[in-house]
Amino acid sequence: MSQSPSLRLQLKPSPLLAGALAAVHALALAAAAAVLGGWPLALVAGGVVLSCTVTIADALQRTAAAARAIELHADGRAAWLDGAEGRHEGVLLADGVVTPALVVLAIDGGARDRKRIVVAADASDRDSLRRLRAWLRWRAHGARDSVAEA
Repeated sequence: MSQSPSLRLQLKPSPLLAGALAAVHALALAAAAAVLGGWPLALVAGGVVLSCTVTIADALQRTAAAARAIELHADGRAAWLDGAEGRHEGVLLADGVVTPALVVLAIDGGARDRKRIVVAADASDRDSLRRLRAWLRWRAHGARDSVAEA
């Protein structure tokens, strides 16, 4: 990547996201229990518990694949640093989500290296998250304007 990133953000574990993920998985388990029984319920419950464990571990940055930092550039390039100190580079995709409570970044790193990074409100300091949301909104408008001019 270039020497001067447009935006760099350090990420920290997100108990808020972990709690939301636990609640959603509990609802999924309750829904399965309402309509299934016996071994089908046991299979679904095992899958839900496994999914819950992995996603919460990722939200709390306990996995090697969890993003620890992101770097975004005005030309659309993006990079993330994972828990194993591995650096991955790619292109920021337009199908991300930006809300006051949550930002989802979609990064295409090439063959079999697509990453979605979920940044909750407690994953960094307030000012850094505000800059991230503003950067993504303005970059999206700029990209649309340049396409419209062509």
